[in-house]
Amino acid sequence: MLTRANYAAKRLTATFAFISCGIAFEILAADSPPRTSLLSTELQQIAQNASAAPTSAPAANSTARFDSSGRVQVDVHYECAVSAPTKELAAAGLQISASVKVAPMCVVEGWVLPQALGALAEVQHVVQIRIPSYSVSQPVSPPVSTQRQAQILAQRSAGSPAIDGTAVSIMHADSFVSQTGVTGSGVTVGVISGNVTNLSTIQSRGELPAVTVLPSSPGGSLNSLSNDEGTMMLEEIHAVAPGASLEFCSGLPTDVTYVGCAQQLIANGANVIVDDVQQAEDDLMSAGGPVATAIQSLLSTNGAVMLISITDNFNGSYWEGNYNPVPVTSIGAGALSCSGQVDNYATTFITTAINVLTVKQAGQYPVILQWADPFDQNVSDFDLYVLDLSNGVFQCFPTVGLSTTYLYSPAVSIPQGVFQIVIATPDQTLSGKFIKLFVGGNNLTELSSPTTGSIVSPQAFAQGVLTTGAVIGSDGIGNIIEPYSGQGPITLAFPTATSIPAPSFVAPDAVYVDAASTTFQSELGSDGLFHGTSAAAPNAAAVAALIRSAFPSLTPAQVTAALQTGATQLGASIPDSTYGYGRVDAIGALNTIPAPTLTGFASAAVTGPSSTPANAITLAGTGKLAVSAKSSNAALIPIAGVAVSPAGCGTTTLSCNVIVTPAPGKSGSATVTLLVTDGANRSASIPATITVNKPAAPTVSIAAGQSQTINEGSSPSAIGFTITGTGALTVTASSTNTTLLPNSGIAISSGCVSSTQTCTASLSVASGQSGNATITISVTDSYGQTATSGASLSVKQQAAASHSGGGGGMDLDTLVALAIALGWRMCLWTRLDRRRGPRTV
Repeated sequence: MLTRANYAAKRLTATFAFISCGIAFEILAADSPPRTSLLSTELQQIAQNASAAPTSAPAANSTARFDSSGRVQVDVHYECAVSAPTKELAAAGLQISASVKVAPMCVVEGWVLPQALGALAEVQHVVQIRIPSYSVSQPVSPPVSTQRQAQILAQRSAGSPAIDGTAVSIMHADSFVSQTGVTGSGVTVGVISGNVTNLSTIQSRGELPAVTVLPSSPGGSLNSLSNDEGTMMLEEIHAVAPGASLEFCSGLPTDVTYVGCAQQLIANGANVIVDDVQQAEDDLMSAGGPVATAIQSLLSTNGAVMLISITDNFNGSYWEGNYNPVPVTSIGAGALSCSGQVDNYATTFITTAINVLTVKQAGQYPVILQWADPFDQNVSDFDLYVLDLSNGVFQCFPTVGLSTTYLYSPAVSIPQGVFQIVIATPDQTLSGKFIKLFVGGNNLTELSSPTTGSIVSPQAFAQGVLTTGAVIGSDGIGNIIEPYSGQGPITLAFPTATSIPAPSFVAPDAVYVDAASTTFQSELGSDGLFHGTSAAAPNAAAVAALIRSAFPSLTPAQVTAALQTGATQLGASIPDSTYGYGRVDAIGALNTIPAPTLTGFASAAVTGPSSTPANAITLAGTGKLAVSAKSSNAALIPIAGVAVSPAGCGTTTLSCNVIVTPAPGKSGSATVTLLVTDGANRSASIPATITVNKPAAPTVSIAAGQSQTINEGSSPSAIGFTITGTGALTVTASSTNTTLLPNSGIAISSGCVSSTQTCTASLSVASGQSGNATITISVTDSYGQTATSGASLSVKQQAAASHSGGGGGMDLDTLVALAIALGWRMCLWTRLDRRRGPRTV
């Protein structure tokens, strides 16, 4: 029982516990680090600036993007073990634009006012908030000589060029389709690129079929970028593989939307994906970066999907190497200072600390520098300088204060001319650190000391992803590498220094994609052609679609082996860092895949209508095989008479049996050809002669004593007989005296031939008739062979009635017989009298 004293004591205890818990909570709260530490350095600075001066601009070295409402775009990373906290983040002020959950990339992306950044950090399960890594997708617009432009225009005026026509013929895709009848049906190709602004215009001309356009993430939408890179890629794919289904997803502007696109395309059935998206702000030093790991995860969990990517267009504008500092005085430059940091040392590019940059055409160019600190854990203080020819600082790019391990300026305005690139530090402590640098690209810029390794799209680092370089396709030959086409190998620094071979192969670019009446012209080169590895990758992907259409059971690794082994070798070795395994070739790839073979089918003789014994056959080939037959004499051996078993022959088993059954009643010989055909309509065949002999002729035997004589008015007995023969037999009976015994009066017993070979023939003579008849029993087999047997029937006429008194009348026959008898007796008496002489009376 709870007494008043006990109640008071319990209440006091509860109050003390509550107070104690409150004190403990305050202590814990005081010891817990502020959640704003989850913000990246750049976002912390933006949040502080917003608190101090809400209208202040972001730091000069920040890549943050703001919308017209002053909101900054952010990536909110959360624990992958839980569901995306979208409701909580929206309540905290995030306007969500995309979301992806592919470990380790579990991110909700959106826009938020800088003042609300701290509120996002307070949401449970959030682990990091940072500025997004932005993606780039742009075609190449290389300068083209006046002579070359005139040549291309002349080719166009001579006739309307086919879309992607030179690439189709260079890769022998047209020959593949005509030889095999395979057009890519059953395969869905997904494209990840910029946008498809004029897609409906192109479709209205009949140049493209239906295209499924997907958002980058569930509930998302297309980005607002106005370009047609995706449309042009779709045009190429459809030209090479016209039967393939097409999908598109805009992989811009961030790595989140790129990975989300890959996820959405796979979910919607794409089994070949091609992209032309550069992830320059991702981890270029490791295959364990966010994009590479997420793509690896998607491919691992979707084993039938293959991804074909670009090698980028930075060759000639790219350099990589270890930081090898020398005093800046040794390069003739004065004091170098960037954002307050004085730099006394600069790296040596191969032989000199200056890398001369030639800008062929004024424009806005991307500039990126990345170094081998663990991703987003910057401990370095590099500065990047663009100097004029007098060593004056044209522009400088500092890295001090960045948490990111890269410096990225997506659109630096650089006039046409010659400049000098310098990477510098205050001292030599960073000596030996691995660096990657590119400025510009697309053959519009050029470094004096470039290196290979210029593939800076981290999805290419994932195992199984295929990278595509570009060869010039406008010449109709496709043997010359484009100068900007990325070359390998790819060098990675983490977890240990490693090298990834690249490219996987090359394919034609500089192709026609129909620029008339569209805004394509702004996307194309000055010659009106589609240039770059962005144009090469869809050509390679379309050939992959043809192979997969013919052989849907092949794994991505097997398709890759066919594409690489069947490629046309262009380099000095296979593979090399310029051409990889060579130029993609549809017929070459097909020829590496084993064609079907067939063994075991042999000639046979059979006595009709029996079937041949089971003939064991063995098939070999690639993918699903179909078995069929042809007959030179279908009347003797119909196609339906060639039975292949089991039902899964060619799919579930390659060891099968064939039984041949001739048509009933036929004999002779026929050539039966057995064929096995693969998905590319390649076949192997074996002819065999099947000889069909007639069976032994049938017999019919009427039992002894079956001939009979009866009196008129009596019923004859049934005639018993036995027959023999093969197959379907026909039994008939006939009479030689149909007046006495009509044919219809002979009835064969029921079941004769069909169930018994011992039969009877019942006889029904005509009323009032007498005389003799021969009954013939005939048996005929289906081969026309006949046997007969007969029996006789005699029917006696009844005697005529006698008309003398007291006696019965005699019939005529009886009277005649009696007269004859009396005549003989009188003769005899006369002769006896003559011998005796005269009688005495």
